[in-house]
Amino acid sequence: MTLSERAEIVAVLNAAFSKRYHSLAQYIADAKPFVPKGQEALLITIRQIAAEDRAEAERIAGVIEGLEEIPQVEPHNPDIAEMNYLSIVYLRKILMGELEKELPWLEKTAEKAAFHPAARNALQSLVRKRRSQIARMRIVQS
Repeated sequence: MTLSERAEIVAVLNAAFSKRYHSLAQYIADAKPFVPKGQEALLITIRQIAAEDRAEAERIAGVIEGLEEIPQVEPHNPDIAEMNYLSIVYLRKILMGELEKELPWLEKTAEKAAFHPAARNALQSLVRKRRSQIARMRIVQS
C-alpha cells in the first residue's frame, strides 16, 4: 500500500468513524423526543441503530489503530442541537435522509478500500448495517 493509499483509507475510515461516534440515531434517542401513541417501535428501532453505531465506531477505531493511527472525530454538526423534544415521526424523516444519503458514499468507499482487507471488511459491514437499518426504519414507518 502506498502512502497516498494509506492516507486515503485513513481519511475514509475517520469519516466513517466520526459519523458513528456522532451518531444521529444516538442523539435522537437522547434528545427525549415526543413519541405519539403507536410510535413506540420507532423509538426502539432508533435506539437499536444507535447501539449498532456505537459498536461500529469501536470496530472502525480498531482498524484505524491497526494502521498505527489515532481515530479523529470531526466537529459535531451544530444544527443537531435543534432536535430536542421534537416528534419522533419528524426526526425519523431526518434520520432516514441521513442514512440514505450515506449509503452510496459507503458503497463507493468500500470498493476503494479493496487493497486493505480490514478496512474493506469494516466498510462492507457498514454498508450491510446501513441497508438493514434503512429497511427496519421503513418497516416501522408503515
